[in-house]
Formats: sequence, structure tokens, C-alpha cells
Amino acid sequence: MIITSAAIDGDIALCGANVWLPETVERTADAIARGRIDAGSAAEIGVDAVHVADGDLTPPDMAAAAALAALAAAGRPASTVGLLLHCHVWHQGYDIWCAPHYVAERIGADGCLPITLSQGCNAAMAAFELAIPWLTAHDDGRTVLVSAADRFPQPGFDRWRGAYGCVYGDGAAAAVLARGPVPGALAIRALASTARPELEEVNRAGLAATTAPRMHGADIDLRRPKKEYFQRHGMARFLEVTQAALRSVVEQSLAQAGVAADDPRIRGIAVPRISTAAIGTSYAPLLGSITAAPVLSMHRDTGHLSCADVVANVADLRSQVLHQPGDLGIVVNVGGGYTWSSLIVEATDW
Repeated sequence: MIITSAAIDGDIALCGANVWLPETVERTADAIARGRIDAGSAAEIGVDAVHVADGDLTPPDMAAAAALAALAAAGRPASTVGLLLHCHVWHQGYDIWCAPHYVAERIGADGCLPITLSQGCNAAMAAFELAIPWLTAHDDGRTVLVSAADRFPQPGFDRWRGAYGCVYGDGAAAAVLARGPVPGALAIRALASTARPELEEVNRAGLAATTAPRMHGADIDLRRPKKEYFQRHGMARFLEVTQAALRSVVEQSLAQAGVAADDPRIRGIAVPRISTAAIGTSYAPLLGSITAAPVLSMHRDTGHLSCADVVANVADLRSQVLHQPGDLGIVVNVGGGYTWSSLIVEATDW
């Protein structure tokens, strides 16, 4: 087992974390009535509604809106952005296209280096991993902007039935990372990640390689390869590996931050915006065996926001539970492949 920890040398501030959601809302009750999802599955997922982007609104457009809000909240002009890390899991609007350059141009960050990160739903954690050493190496006032955005229209992806254990919502999120101290910002105290590459087969089992996207059908079906994988290998080993990985990154991040598991300053643990059932069976029991801090599920009004979950969860921790200096929040996340991460942030009196 190998766990990576981003070396945090000095104060790293996480500023302006926010989530940007389209105005149009698709309610679960309506989806049930139209036969998009059955009532039993909807009850297990526990989502009331998801946001749906207009057809002419690309994910980078949404990312630019979130990025401008993050910069405004951080009090930093776009000219200070030295590195822009844009995260996504799905089509960004055009084939073979550099979406982060579009985001940079739209927000006026002409002096930055724009980079795409595709790490499944854990891409934003990977972005933080890269941002921390970049900021340590650049003591010149420049910042790192992390953005994430996806939309899931049909044909292409059935947000209601395309995957087990979640409903996909459209949306974007962004945050600014800077060398601290920064008044009003959260401080990153720890970030630990671990990968299990032997599980990469989970999302391709039973499928033949293709020469272009969506050649297995009009809509991507993430359930099909998972079903094939578990029929071949069983579920016991998968559950054993995933639970051990989650435990390892949480315990490592606590150790890195110098925070005891029973520290009452831990106000909550934010988990991926998946299903109520999965949170109750896979996350809450294990996390409860490590710390008494409450597990906070934030999926009910958004569904799963793919790799925007991480920054959106940081934003919700900030607004909901991190009110006093010294308050701590933990964000845990996972992305297919598979990689698990645990981020610890602290409200400060900078």
C-alpha cells in the first residue's frame, strides 16, 4: 500500500470555493413519472432533484462562471493566476479541444498555464496535489485556480440510469489556492491519496477497446462493466480493498495534520455526492469507526457532480459547519481507476 501526502510547507490557503449550478431543475418525482428511474432506486439514491444545463451551455462556460466567482470571493484578479487546472470526466463540448485554455481566456487569465486533469471523479484532489508543490515553488504572489465542470445530456449519458448508486447532475465548481496567510480563507492542513491500479478493469470489464467514443452504444452504461467485473471476480475483494484504502487515507491525513481522531474541532466529514444507501453502508460505518465527527451527505439537491463534488463539498463545509477559527473539516473522495483521497481544511483567523 502506497499513500502519497502532499508536502505542505508553510500555509496554503484555499479561497473562494463555490459551486455553480444551472437554473433548470429536474425533479426526481418527475423522472419517476416519466419512467427515467424506478421508485425503489430513487429511494435508495435519496436525491430530490438535479440541475440540468441548457444545450448551448458547455461545461467550460460553467467552469468560467464558477472561476470568476472564486476569484471575486478570494479578492484576486485573474492576472494573478499562474496555473489553471481544469477537471472533468465527460465531453466538454468539442472533440480534441483544450477546454482549460477556453476557461483561461474567458476569465482573463492570459498569463497562466492551463492544464486539463482527467482523473475520474477524483480529479480535483489530484489538482490540489499538484497545486501545493507549485505554490511552494513560486513565492511571487501568483495563485492556482482549480475548476471542475461536467454536463450529462442524452444522447451520450443517461444521468438517471447510467451508473449504479447515484444520479448525475450538471454543474461546476472552482477554488483559488494561494500561499497564506489569506484573511477569510481555509487553510489546507493535510492531503493524502492512495491508488489501487489493479481495479482499473472495473469500468471496462467485458468491453472491447474501440477507436472512437461511444462505439458501444448511444449512451455510456457504467453499470455493464461493473456487473461483468463482479461476476468474474466477486465483490468481497473489491469491498476489502476499497474499505482499506479509505481508512488508510483518512488516518494518514489526520496524522499529517497532527489531529487526533477524537478531536472535537472536527465538525464534519463530507463524502462523495452519491446515494444515501451507499453513504450509509460504505462510508458512515467505516468513518464512524475512526472518528465521531458527523458524516455529512450533500447530494440531495444536486446529485453527483462528478469531479466537482470535491470543491462543492469544501464550499458546503465552509458555509455549514466551519464557522469558528480552529474548526476542522474533512473531505473524502474516490475516483474510478481507483484513487482515494482525504483532505483536511481548517477555518482560520488570518
